[in-house]
Amino acid sequence: MSVATATGGSTYLLSCNAAGIALALGFVSAALSSGALLRLVPAWMPGQKVPFACLGIYFILFQLTAAIGRLATCTFIGKYDNKQPRSMNARVLAGTVNAPLRGWSLTARMHSAHLNTVEGLPIFLAGIYAAREMEMRPEWQASLAILVIICRILYIPLYASNLDLLRTVVWSTSFCASVLSVLLPLLPEGVGEYMTRDHVLVLVVGDTCE
Repeated sequence: MSVATATGGSTYLLSCNAAGIALALGFVSAALSSGALLRLVPAWMPGQKVPFACLGIYFILFQLTAAIGRLATCTFIGKYDNKQPRSMNARVLAGTVNAPLRGWSLTARMHSAHLNTVEGLPIFLAGIYAAREMEMRPEWQASLAILVIICRILYIPLYASNLDLLRTVVWSTSFCASVLSVLLPLLPEGVGEYMTRDHVLVLVVGDTCE
């Protein structure tokens, strides 16, 4: 009985992940085809510079998540140990400090949001430089980079609010955008034009759950 339950739970999680990734790919296709995100770019900034501007914003988000985590920790235990911050975080996350559960939950979530931001940086960097090296169309580079930053901004409050499913869709969108920065330039030019024709990117997502 327990095995069946575990199997059913795994199947459900796989289905949710597949649905989240499919929805994320839909967001990415809309960003590439509509060009609406490019309206956020100042007129004086060339499209090929947009990904690097987004990279600078990513660095700010990198520090922002750390700062929110530190603020949550200070609120949680009443002080911040700047001499041994990692040791302090380990004690807080292990629940060895007496404080309300809600405070611990926020501290743990913001710490996880910061770690996820750190983990996402190499993927974002790889996407930017791969697209630039393979001479991806500037408007595609700009749209994908902007989409990543929008997702990373949304990711922080979603993680803080413990909205896990919506957070997963946002993360999947960010991840898919970075992956497409690498994959799209590999496609033949005619295929790439077809995929964005009529503002629609046609994607086939297989069902991995049986």
